Amino acid sequence: MAPRFGCSVELKSARGPRAARATLLGVPRGIDGLGADLSTPEMGYLREREPVYARLLDLLNDLLAGDFGARLAAAWANREVHATYARPLLLLCALRYDALSDQDHPLHAALAENPPRLDAVSAAALEAAVAPERTRFWQALRERAVQTNETTRAVTWLWPAALLAAAGAGFEHVVQTIEYITTTANYRGTADVRREFFRPPYPTATGVIVRGLLREGALIEISAVAVLPDPSGPAVPLLPSGERAG
Repeated sequence: MAPRFGCSVELKSARGPRAARATLLGVPRGIDGLGADLSTPEMGYLREREPVYARLLDLLNDLLAGDFGARLAAAWANREVHATYARPLLLLCALRYDALSDQDHPLHAALAENPPRLDAVSAAALEAAVAPERTRFWQALRERAVQTNETTRAVTWLWPAALLAAAGAGFEHVVQTIEYITTTANYRGTADVRREFFRPPYPTATGVIVRGLLREGALIEISAVAVLPDPSGPAVPLLPSGERAG
């Protein structure tokens, strides 16, 4: 089975007045805080679903202190960061983008074969895959950005998953979801994503088209309500913030 944690990239400029303004507002730039982004709770949940990508993220984190980190800092010097998943996704996307084009790629068996091979992921293979001569990989990192309007290629649901797990619950406890979207492009893909996480009886689902979301460039925001069984009393709703009502 091919990796479900798919990637797509699109050209996007990271220069100009907006980038300068981001610095003034304290928005991370380049590789600032990247180590933390590579080890968020969402990435932990990824380990069960896509062990190849989880292993690669661990190894990428290990490489940040060396030459790779310096080259990456230079490649992303003018890039602003608006989401914790953006840089980890782009790194994985660029690796797979390069691997798909070359059967001799050091990580071809891990990223391009079906099924992907976890045993093909090693520190040596990754170092070769991010070497300066892998120009296709580095060009993708410099010139492209993750595009997550197809929800099967996003990690949007990983944060609710982490919240539910922290509360001792799972997706079977979710009773309602509301998705706020800024575009209907590929929105039908949300049904496929829901079937990955939910089983009958499905929670109620509402989609709302909005003009914009608080985070600039965001395409989807999800609100979920879960009800946890309480052995000492009636069920108590779990609010989207992760707190229990009442």
